[in-house]
Amino acid sequence: MSNRIVWVGVAVGAILAVGVMATYFYALGDLSHQADSWAAFGSVLSAAFTLLATFATLATLITLINQQRQQAAINEEQMKSTRFQQYFAHRELFNDRMKSLEKSFGGEFIFYDLEQLYKKIFPENSPTKCLFTITPIDKQCSDFFGISEKLRRLHIQLLTDYSEEFVLLIPMHQETLLNDLGVKCKREPINGDFLSEKHGKIQSTGINLYNLEESFYIIHSTYENICNYAGAKLEDFSGTSYAYHERLREIVNLYQYANRAYHHYDIWRSNDIIIYLEELYLEASSFVDTRNQYILPYCVSTLTDVLTKRHTLEKTNNNEFVKSLRNILEREIIEKANTHTDEHLRSRFVRFIKLLNCIQHSIVPDEHPA
Repeated sequence: MSNRIVWVGVAVGAILAVGVMATYFYALGDLSHQADSWAAFGSVLSAAFTLLATFATLATLITLINQQRQQAAINEEQMKSTRFQQYFAHRELFNDRMKSLEKSFGGEFIFYDLEQLYKKIFPENSPTKCLFTITPIDKQCSDFFGISEKLRRLHIQLLTDYSEEFVLLIPMHQETLLNDLGVKCKREPINGDFLSEKHGKIQSTGINLYNLEESFYIIHSTYENICNYAGAKLEDFSGTSYAYHERLREIVNLYQYANRAYHHYDIWRSNDIIIYLEELYLEASSFVDTRNQYILPYCVSTLTDVLTKRHTLEKTNNNEFVKSLRNILEREIIEKANTHTDEHLRSRFVRFIKLLNCIQHSIVPDEHPA
């Protein structure tokens, strides 16, 4: 096409040049021997070649413009293809990263809609546009930075707010963050799990009364991975896990006695023994001397281990384990009771013995064949 334009331009210029010369010869006749005539002929010849050069130049210019347009169109198509490939590669890498994180959750937590999560973090990305980083000033990314702000507020409150209202809402805050991050619990309920009802089915929220650090770890790991991938600033939430552990007694106490209509959740307990272990833990952890030291330190540490370690708590369905645990707790209680003569303290020891007896009575008798 470009060559044709050039040749057409040259041809038009040549025709015009020949036409000018033909007109000259037609008007003046044969060749003259006069100098003036030759001078006039030189002028005509100059005009003819000027026309030829002008049309050739114009044809070349048009050709160059067309070539530039064609190259621009080719470049645009290449850019579209590159952006298309970048978008799908970026999204695929994000999905792979989240699936790898999901595996680290041991199959108990999954990302239920990675496509929706990706759009929440990179709302402007499409096959024709691909951004690799996000910033708080980008209003299009307000969903993700809203999650960051919720997490920041929860962190601050956990370290500073000791009101019952806040403590009772901790599971709800965590469940909201899990939903915002597209995380769903897939495990069957375990002892201490907060429960929710969806589509008429009771399910675990993945948030555990005795181990709120676990669900915080899921939230924080997801948030950290997304920030690293999207080049966003990572907030410092150090101390949060420790704060959950330190406030265990407060949390257990409130959720054991609070009205369900206030805190919105049922808690999964596979047997009544767990309730008595909670009461023993609350009693023992509040039973201190004038120096604020535990009077029953071994009972406190043992009950803390039983409640916060999943595999140990599951053993409360085993009669032999429960009998052994009861005997261990009883040994320290009786030993310390014999060393204290204060009537008020002795009444507390009586309360411990009653709780131990409740545990004994709650043990399901072993079935023996007739």
